[in-house]
Amino acid sequence: MNYTKSILVGLCLFGLSIASLGQNVNRPLVPGIPGYLDPRTGSFKPMPQVPTSADEATVTPTTGTIVINLTVSLRQAFPGNEVYSCGLTISTSDASGLFFYDTNQVTATNNGGTVKCTVKVPYSWDLTSPNTDFMTIEYSVNAVAGTSGLPIRTANHGLAVISVPANGTTMTYYPGTWL
Repeated sequence: MNYTKSILVGLCLFGLSIASLGQNVNRPLVPGIPGYLDPRTGSFKPMPQVPTSADEATVTPTTGTIVINLTVSLRQAFPGNEVYSCGLTISTSDASGLFFYDTNQVTATNNGGTVKCTVKVPYSWDLTSPNTDFMTIEYSVNAVAGTSGLPIRTANHGLAVISVPANGTTMTYYPGTWL
């Protein structure tokens, strides 16, 4: 009798499992327009389409170049083996929440207490709102001991906060500074 109950329960479970195996969760959707019938008006209301990543518009990169020509007057004595460099940093945060940051460092020449350098930073940013975004421009001048490599003096300066220039624009700045 106990075996009979076990056999009957097993057959019931087997019958239910066959019914569940007959359901195909990966079957293609039935053709048609998804939506619902509005019971108040009797009209059909289609559901809005959800864009897929393939449907989304691609962002055209915003490109350009920022150039800075620095002339630095030395206001303190530095060792003869001092190595000078200049840096340029540009950055922005887009309305999408993304942050873009580009920087470049170059060596500078010292001629009688006047250090000169030209730094260029090309950029290519995938900005979703370039017409309303702002760019921050900063530069630095560094004096480093040639033998130890330790920075003797560093000066960092903000130069400008500007609207992101039109695509393909090169902008050049000529700030004067001292170190």
